[in-house]
Amino acid sequence: DEDVSKELWGCDVDKPSIQWGKENLGEIINLLHNDHHPKLHFKENYFELVFAGSIFTHIEKNDKEWLDELTRITKPGGLLYLTFLDEHSMRTLATERERPVYKRVAAHPDAPEIWKGSFERICFPAPDSPDGKGSVLVLSHSDYIQRMNQQELELIHVMKKAYAGFQTAYLFRKK
Repeated sequence: DEDVSKELWGCDVDKPSIQWGKENLGEIINLLHNDHHPKLHFKENYFELVFAGSIFTHIEKNDKEWLDELTRITKPGGLLYLTFLDEHSMRTLATERERPVYKRVAAHPDAPEIWKGSFERICFPAPDSPDGKGSVLVLSHSDYIQRMNQQELELIHVMKKAYAGFQTAYLFRKK
């Protein structure tokens, strides 16, 4: 018999999002607030699956450390489903001018080369916004993504347009 008791956890740096989740999803998911530093309070090899949707698209300085931390809490043989804005995303966004992401990239002096995928990693600063909710935007080339943790992770599959219609999902298995 398989143990059907599984835990579902979520975490975020945004306290209002965590509060909303606790009020609306509290019976089906455990939620915790984390800061921007890559240290989660889970044991090593704890999760069978780690999902990070639209997270690495906003990590400006310590993306490799965060990937190492997510790898640390994933069991050997476990999966990491991570989304990125990569060169595939840029080719998709090049024709979707109504998206706010398009406008931020189009304003960059190297936009023609970015649309073609000619970049390794680019960070766009948070835009000024009246509500202060603007966030950093990070583009990472697929070559960069695959080099981030080759020792511990095996790339299983790449799925274009898998998240929000333009982010690319990378499915890794922990060795």
